[in-house]
Amino acid sequence: MPDPSPTDLPADSFEWKFDDAGVSLNLDLPAGWTVQRESPPAAAEGFLRPRLTASSADGQIRLRVAAAAMKLPVGLVPAVVYWAQLHHLNELPENDERWNGFPALAGWSTAGDAKRVGAAWIQVNDSVVELLIDGPAADHERLSAVWDLMRLSFRCTSHQRLEPPAHEPESWWSRAKALRDEGRLDEAIAVVERDGDRAEALLVQADLHMERLRRARAEGETDVARDAWKKAASCARAYAASATSGGEGAARSIERDRILAELGPAPAQGL
Repeated sequence: MPDPSPTDLPADSFEWKFDDAGVSLNLDLPAGWTVQRESPPAAAEGFLRPRLTASSADGQIRLRVAAAAMKLPVGLVPAVVYWAQLHHLNELPENDERWNGFPALAGWSTAGDAKRVGAAWIQVNDSVVELLIDGPAADHERLSAVWDLMRLSFRCTSHQRLEPPAHEPESWWSRAKALRDEGRLDEAIAVVERDGDRAEALLVQADLHMERLRRARAEGETDVARDAWKKAASCARAYAASATSGGEGAARSIERDRILAELGPAPAQGL
């Protein structure tokens, strides 16, 4: 039997406006799909905020849409490498495409042993839209048909971004970044240790301790350097150990190994 054509699928059209991301999105999905808007807190810098999820009538295929206002001064590729790791994709989707005239990196990957994943990151002026569709690898014909339907129907426009209300609390990451930029590393570390609410906080701590290590080495402070090295290595190992699945563990181990490689050998004991 030939693969189902996207033009033959009964479809419903949807339109969403994401004010803080500065984009409006139009997309067709197969008829009968369930769509749910998400209302997560503001994402940390570098993360794409989830916007909605959708699933097929039998629950076997799922779509996740994320978007954020985000300038990419060096282009999509470095950011996509990072996001693909966050989603534990086994392969990097790297097809250079145009979606509704906007530059995109897209393609198929796998996650785990039996899941097929279609991923697209579309740069819409100063915003990014992320589409992730996944389902059983054995259902590749239906996955491909749904993917083609989305790709052909995708329409996106940018508009003026609405800033969050002034009373919205500043994220722990924003506060830590501001303190780091001011050179107040110990205070930045304290904010992350106190208020960080996700495993990624361990990566932030590791990075901050590596900054302490570099400064201490430059100033000849051996004891401070050794302490910073130990804490950075400990955070990196704790991040890898906090994984809850094999695929997540593999991805986090890559981050751990990267940090340990950057740290190098422990500073020699001071005399």
